[in-house]
This record gives sequence, structure tokens and C-alpha cells, in this order.
Amino acid sequence: MLSLFKSALKQIQTHALTIIGVYFVALFFILMIFGASSYYQIPFSHFSRDILAVLQAKDRLYIGLFSNIGGFFWAASFGVCLFSYFLWRNIYPNQHRATFFLWGAFFTVILYTDDMFLMHDAFFPSIGISGRTFVITYGGLLLVYLGLSYRQIFESPFIFLILAFGFFGLSLSADTKILEKILAKISLHLSENTLYVVEDGCKLLGIISWLSYYSLTSLQALRKEKTSTIEPQTTQKSTSSYVNH
Repeated sequence: MLSLFKSALKQIQTHALTIIGVYFVALFFILMIFGASSYYQIPFSHFSRDILAVLQAKDRLYIGLFSNIGGFFWAASFGVCLFSYFLWRNIYPNQHRATFFLWGAFFTVILYTDDMFLMHDAFFPSIGISGRTFVITYGGLLLVYLGLSYRQIFESPFIFLILAFGFFGLSLSADTKILEKILAKISLHLSENTLYVVEDGCKLLGIISWLSYYSLTSLQALRKEKTSTIEPQTTQKSTSSYVNH
């Protein structure tokens, strides 16, 4: 028991800065929400509890099913990108790859935040910024990222990235009624339920494609790093054996 206590104390000393940073941010966030709750007279439980619990709709667990599953895949994508960033930043130092995955994590957070908190649908319009402005700004930043990373993208399984953008584009076209207007020109009308299938179904497929792309790209980079590390060692051993012979 004493050795366990000493080991824990040593770890606290070793990771002191990380512990202070992580829990300071977490506590600051909790206090900030508590302050907003007090200022706007909104019960803290409305911020902290599950949406179905707040709406007293626990018997309708299917509500938001696609959104919750999408949130799971968004979080997984962010985890893959962030872990890959630290991997290429510290374990296999490669600044270009590290930056590539860091920006991937950034865009994942933006997309996830927009998806979960209705940024372009509700939040930005409520403060006087049109949702279109947000989409255009985000699209511009994404194009810059793609332009700066085109070499790495061409060497990666980019078909999944193309599929992700394709599905996101279809989802956005259904959300903005563009798809509905296009179909109307050829006298084809979809029911509201079908349009939601297109919008939310394509968004989920896009998120899955996004996760697949960054997961496979990270795995491919690791395999390439492993191969490039093993080959010189094998060559060196063969040369040494030849010389000794």
C-alpha cells in the first residue's frame, strides 16, 4: 500500500503541469456554465443533463439517434487526428504529417460543433451572422488546407475524402432546399420524410467516410514509416554479412 502511495505521488509530481492544465480547463468550463445558468436564470440541469431527460422524453429513445451516432463518429475522428498529430510530433518527428493531422482535428471539431449545436442553422443567425457566411468561410479555410496538403492527400486513400465531400454536399443541398429546386425542374418531387433521409443519411455516410479517411491515412503512414525503418536495417545487415564473408 505504501509503495502504491509513493508511486501515485511520484506520478503527480511527474505529470503536475498536465494535471493542473487539464483540471483547470475542466473546472473553468463548469464554473462558466454555472455562471451562465445563474445569469440567465436557466437551471444548471438544462446544461448538464441528457436532452431526452430535460424534455422528459425518456420513453422515446429513438429521438436524435442519427445525430448521436454521428457524434460518436465525429469524436472518433477527432481522437484519430489528435493522436496521430502527437505521434508524428513526438514519436516519429515529421512536421508535415503532424500539421496535416492537426488541421484534420481542427476541421473535425468545426464540423462536429456545427452538427451538434446547429451553428449555421441557429447560433450564427441569432447573433446576426448568416449561416451562408459561416459555410463560405469554412469552405475557404478547407480549400486552403487541401491546397497546402495536396501532396499528402494524393499519397493517401483520398477516395474516402472524395466520398466524404460528396455525401456532405448532398446533405447540404437537401438542407438548403437546393436539391428540392433541382428536382422540381425535372418535375420530380420528394416527400419531406424522403428529404430528411437524404439530408441526414448522407451526413452520416459523410461522417463515416471522414473517419475512414483519417484512420486509413494514419495507418498507411505508420506502415510506411515502419517499412522505411526496417529496410535500411536489413540492407545494413546484408552488407555487413557480405563484407564478413
